[in-house]
Amino acid sequence: MDIQKNKNLYLYCSGGVSSLILSRKMTKLINSRGLNISVCSFTISELKDSGRYADIILLTPPIRYRASRIISMFPSKLVYIVGRMDYSKLDAQSILQGALQHWSCRYPQPATP
Repeated sequence: MDIQKNKNLYLYCSGGVSSLILSRKMTKLINSRGLNISVCSFTISELKDSGRYADIILLTPPIRYRASRIISMFPSKLVYIVGRMDYSKLDAQSILQGALQHWSCRYPQPATP
């Protein structure tokens, strides 16, 4: 992942409590790794206004059914659906790893000579 500029990772859910805890765990993990990523959590009702500022949009399992609509709303954004098991365990490491792998598949880094 190109971490030269700050990446905005926005986590969306239906309610907010679990995603707030998860975003805090992810922020702590990101800071410990020295990555240049900001994590914010939002309710799905805030997507229309905030989604345009995200580099990666994370959708929690309760709102995964909205993925195709969100992808069509933000075709230039990367949308990643958080797995149910990872979300139920609030596994920040696994979720972050999955999102970053998804990012690197869409935006591969050029090979260095």
